[in-house]
Amino acid sequence: MQAGFALVETGFCRAKHAAHVVMTNFTIFGLGFVAYFLVGFGIMFGGYSATIGADAVPVIGAFTEPIGRFIGNIDGFGAVFAWAGPALSGDAYDVGVMAFFLYLVAFMDTTATIPTGSMAERWKFKSFIWWGLFCGAIYFPLFGMWTWGGGWLSQLGNNFDLGKGYVDFAGSGVVHAMGGMAALAGAVVLGPRIGKFGKDGKPRTLRAHHIPMAMLGTFILLFGWFRLQRRLHVRSD
Repeated sequence: MQAGFALVETGFCRAKHAAHVVMTNFTIFGLGFVAYFLVGFGIMFGGYSATIGADAVPVIGAFTEPIGRFIGNIDGFGAVFAWAGPALSGDAYDVGVMAFFLYLVAFMDTTATIPTGSMAERWKFKSFIWWGLFCGAIYFPLFGMWTWGGGWLSQLGNNFDLGKGYVDFAGSGVVHAMGGMAALAGAVVLGPRIGKFGKDGKPRTLRAHHIPMAMLGTFILLFGWFRLQRRLHVRSD
């Protein structure tokens, strides 16, 4: 997935900005990974009651429980850092938790990478660094907790008799909608690329510098997306 994003975005941008665009795609994985490892995963699944792995059981902590009630479930979400704490620490940690974390990293990284295309060629690298850390630590985990972590959206059926609540099987909301909304917000704030519109206000064509690269990235993304869906089906079975 990451290779596909890098090729698509770099291929469609202008050659003078290729190094900057491909570097954002390369760096976002590391930034998001570290933030998700240290903070985000604990927020997303801190109060999760399901058992994953041999000894994964919830361990409620008094210190973090108020935080869980503040941003978690309407009906007693529990402790944010209880099930797997910061840096995957805690009594519930085992190999199964680590495997689940690595699996979720792919979804987090997709959410973080989508805006790199919408804001390509016109945002500063330091702003991009802040976005990568924020997405991995808070932005993706928060909505993911509400949906996949047993939070209030997933409990709408139990608490308010609204069917099965909010169900997001393959990440259309948690991953793609969240990434798309961040991309839209960033594009609105930054505005169009320099040279996109002439003095008469009419749009100009900013030619991509390497169409074959962009097409190759599209096929790689397609393959990666099908692989993710296959893993989801296997996991659900």
